[in-house]
Amino acid sequence: MKTILLSIWALLACTLSATAAKDPEAEVASRMEKINKLEDKEKYDDAVEDLNDLLAKYPRYGKAWDKLLEIRTIQYNNAKKMDGMLGGLTVTVNTKDGSPVKGKDDSLANSLAEMLKSFKPSNTARNKMLLDCRRACMSSGSAWGCSIELRNVYVDAKTDTNINKEARKYFAQAEQEFGSRNYNKAAEYYRKAIEADPSIYKARLYLGDVYYATKRYNDAIEVFREAVAAHPELQEPLKYLADAYYNAGVYDKAYRTAEDAVIMYPDLSMLAKLADAAEADKHAFTLHRLPREVLPTDPAGPRTGLVNKEEEKYYKAPQGSPWQYYTEAKDKVQGHYDEHGVLSGVGDITRQRYLEVYCWEYMLSKSKDESLDFARRMQAKGFLDCYVMVSCFHQDFYDQYKQFAEGNKQHIRDYFAQLAKEQEGSK
Repeated sequence: MKTILLSIWALLACTLSATAAKDPEAEVASRMEKINKLEDKEKYDDAVEDLNDLLAKYPRYGKAWDKLLEIRTIQYNNAKKMDGMLGGLTVTVNTKDGSPVKGKDDSLANSLAEMLKSFKPSNTARNKMLLDCRRACMSSGSAWGCSIELRNVYVDAKTDTNINKEARKYFAQAEQEFGSRNYNKAAEYYRKAIEADPSIYKARLYLGDVYYATKRYNDAIEVFREAVAAHPELQEPLKYLADAYYNAGVYDKAYRTAEDAVIMYPDLSMLAKLADAAEADKHAFTLHRLPREVLPTDPAGPRTGLVNKEEEKYYKAPQGSPWQYYTEAKDKVQGHYDEHGVLSGVGDITRQRYLEVYCWEYMLSKSKDESLDFARRMQAKGFLDCYVMVSCFHQDFYDQYKQFAEGNKQHIRDYFAQLAKEQEGSK
């Protein structure tokens, strides 16, 4: 009987394995469930290992990348607690008879103590987290959380740094009420925070969020527009405003607002919102984002100070990949770009102004790989720069994108119109 049961279980296991192989969604769901259980048990290293195995097989699965960010963030917060513990340790050096060394001869103890104070495990944890976010945006067009995290860290200006105590008190109360879904009470406290200090940004933004949560979209639009006017340098209020317009059914304004937000910074979540608004406004388009096989060429060289050897491997293209040509391109214009990746003195080589676009141009000239067909089509229509900078945006070349976008807003809008034509023509 035992033998028969073992045979049945073996057969069942083979059947399930075959089913998983035929159904990637079932396999991914099963593996994500296991990862969630590891996270619940606080086995974070094991969860990270399983996530990396899963992403090696399904690199475009954005939710797995965002789960990796979630766990890396927990590890980072845990590491920050270790920073303080190590800094508080006392180091003593003893003589052979066991008595502590004092005076000038305790320099070794002092050196060790200083080293412990300066050693911060959180730095390593944070750099791993940011590298994973950059890897995510290489491979996936739906790793929204990772893309937003990069924007938060590298781009967004700090707000509400000098708010008075009374406003902070009301804001904290509002947040507590909002978390409990006591929206009317939350709105009351957000308004009190604004009255106490009109410069408080988050209270104004989240007051609009109260209206949004209670489906008072017109009120939300009014407040979000105020937030945009107060902080035109931030993408966040534009994102909130686009959502409010969309849910109010004002699709043309939702699209234009999303377009403005993307031109400011094309993070993955905002590109998705733009596509949704375009479809609602009857001119849907596809971005044709191409997963990268290497990190963007860095004008200053690989950022080895972050994660050392771990990072370097993501600058090397697989053998036979068209991205080998991309990585070669930098040498062709050596000495002709600044620390931001802006080219100069290369009129005999290319008309491109930005290193990232030139690397793509060189790759297209050397490779006939069919994955690059849409890029070639955009090149023929005069939109290679937009395709590279917007559809295939990556935080690592943000300095180049920022300069490009400042002088090419209409060109980018025309590119979106071209994408709509491409979509219409494919039907």
